[in-house]
Amino acid sequence: MSTKFTKVNLNDIIVESIVDSLNFNNEQAVLTARDGSAQADETYFERYSNNKSKILKSVGVDELAIPNNVSIEIGIKLFILLLVLALLINVVALYNTIAG
Repeated sequence: MSTKFTKVNLNDIIVESIVDSLNFNNEQAVLTARDGSAQADETYFERYSNNKSKILKSVGVDELAIPNNVSIEIGIKLFILLLVLALLINVVALYNTIAG
């Protein structure tokens, strides 16, 4: 486990939260296809909140190493916001190309 929390740790946690969310949601889709008894999909933020210890362990971060002034939840939300912004920029660029 790392002793000092770094930006790389934050990035690793965000990526692992995304991977965990994708895996969980895919498992739920398979369960739905087989017998319909799946749980609801979970967002990256929900997976981090619901599976925090596993996610932190898989990226080698001790929860005690995370400073009080670092909010993983806000980091995940900002990452999602940046993804949406990038998507909107691409949509506008595509529209301008088509309309242009």
